[in-house]
Amino acid sequence: MEGLDGTYAGITFSGIFLVALLALLVCFVTYFALRKKVERKMIFAVLGLFLLGYSILMAIILSNPTIVGIDGPFYIYEVGNVVNTGATATLTPPVVFYVMAGFSLFVGDVTLGVKIGQAFFPALMGMTTFFLMRYFTKDRFAILAVALVSTLIGAGIGPMAGAIKNTAAMSFAPIFYLFYFKFANNEGRKWRIRFPVKIRGERIAPSINSNLFISILVYFIILATHELTAGFVFMSVVAHVFFHAAYQRNIPWHEFKFVGALAVLMSLAFVSSSLRTHIIGTANSFAASYPIPSDLFPFTSFGSEFPIAIFFPLVILTLPAAWSILKNRNKHGQLLIAGMLTAMICSQTWILTPAYSFRFAVMMLLFIPVLFGISILTLRKSHPKTCSCLVAFGVIFSVAMLVGTTTFNIGPKEDVLQQLERYRQSEQAEQVMEIIVVENLSPDIPQYPGSIDLQMSEENIQEEYSWIDLSLPGISVAAYNTSDDISMVLSWYDNELRSRGWVILDRRENVEFSWGTMYATFDENSANINVSPGNPAGHNILVISGPRTSMDNDQGNHRSWGFDVPTPTNAISFNHNPLFAFILLPIELVQGLYGTWFYGVAKLIVAIPLTIGMIGLLFRVTPTYCRKCSRIFRKSHR
Repeated sequence: MEGLDGTYAGITFSGIFLVALLALLVCFVTYFALRKKVERKMIFAVLGLFLLGYSILMAIILSNPTIVGIDGPFYIYEVGNVVNTGATATLTPPVVFYVMAGFSLFVGDVTLGVKIGQAFFPALMGMTTFFLMRYFTKDRFAILAVALVSTLIGAGIGPMAGAIKNTAAMSFAPIFYLFYFKFANNEGRKWRIRFPVKIRGERIAPSINSNLFISILVYFIILATHELTAGFVFMSVVAHVFFHAAYQRNIPWHEFKFVGALAVLMSLAFVSSSLRTHIIGTANSFAASYPIPSDLFPFTSFGSEFPIAIFFPLVILTLPAAWSILKNRNKHGQLLIAGMLTAMICSQTWILTPAYSFRFAVMMLLFIPVLFGISILTLRKSHPKTCSCLVAFGVIFSVAMLVGTTTFNIGPKEDVLQQLERYRQSEQAEQVMEIIVVENLSPDIPQYPGSIDLQMSEENIQEEYSWIDLSLPGISVAAYNTSDDISMVLSWYDNELRSRGWVILDRRENVEFSWGTMYATFDENSANINVSPGNPAGHNILVISGPRTSMDNDQGNHRSWGFDVPTPTNAISFNHNPLFAFILLPIELVQGLYGTWFYGVAKLIVAIPLTIGMIGLLFRVTPTYCRKCSRIFRKSHR
């Protein structure tokens, strides 16, 4: 297929036709679906915003001859496999890749097909958020402001190629929340299912709410688009149940039933032992537990102030909405607050693995636009000038965010071109891995049995693996090749190193993206085995020897990440501030499970939502006790 080399810079007639066809299709479907429910001016305004976001994204993405972002080549590689073989090469949620493959077949170019999908999904975020906001209010000004901010934010994060599946799943999430809210309000038809079994002369005929069915259907579409986003959506609903129960002091049984039904269906979908192992392994890999900071206010991420620097101004815009929701005990609005808090908690690098914490932080953008709209509704009547300033600031900051990400993503980058070339060359290989062993000193780490010494020069290794500094004293390097799979190689090194007295501190595998890692120490020596797609075909084993003090941190190979990664631990410790020790208690207690098969699931589905519930309890009791203390203080001074 033409375009796999990533040199496509223009757009053909067929590409222009597809871009226009997709835009017209969305416009026609939306118009005919809403023409009897929404006035035409609103429909045309929202469609105009969709076309604006779609146009901006296409202009940004087509300005670069390759796919922007470190994961860009992966999409070309997978879509190329779908086009040529009819299936993805790895175990990965297929929706985005099959849609992009359809685009690629239409235009006859894989790169262009991926780019069209990269622009199409984020542009939908503004439209789906419009539907969700309209459920909360019929105020046109607030709805359009929300749609505009969501469109600009979607256009800003759209060019991030590593987030293509993220943004695609996020574009479906507002529809899930919409039907979930309708179900919670007992809206929609009830479908009766009559079974042939009779009890006491009456047939069993349970009823299913239509909105329950649609919301679960949308959820499985999200699950087939991006697992992390689907996991977060489920977490936010569970967190809503805990938050509501703690804040309003009653259990929302209707929502609780929904969570139970969804959990049962997900469990039935994961009955396969291999799939269950994959899900648990993935959850454990990105839910690695690190010691909590001892600071008074520990919420930091990537060295920035809480929650993440670029999102902080947008979070401020949601504070009036949070105050209004809590004051009025708005049950649906509480889900938005619970979801926002869940994203904030998961954005912390000491709660989730830093490689994934930013992805969860991006989930805040699911709730910020709608909370922004509720803030507008809250301030518009009593503080119109403040409301106008709020809207202006929200739009200006969204535009600035769009301009900033656009400036960052425009223009080809050498590392992207190199990665694209590696994926292109390795396309025909069944297994393309590189196994990197970093920082081993005597006793030597043995060569993997049956592997072949590649005789790679230090110059070639330095060029291929830029994060390695071979100029440091005491560093030596050798490279080997084997075709065995990741698990086999890591298991062999695990057993071999343990038999030689090494301590294995961490081991993870991700089947979906075909990588694994293992970190071990022995006295003053350490070894980091990192598995990821590489070239030439087969498994490359790269052994780098040297003293630990010669590397930039204890795990050596994370220099390119730009931050230090602490060592995972199952130790239970508490923040010095008793308030945070109370709030973070569930997360801290679940650390004791680190290393077990169900650790990640327990942390993400139970511990973090319980933490959100404790925050809800704090929100509830603090004003009450403040009022009581105020009354006592006034009585004592009479």
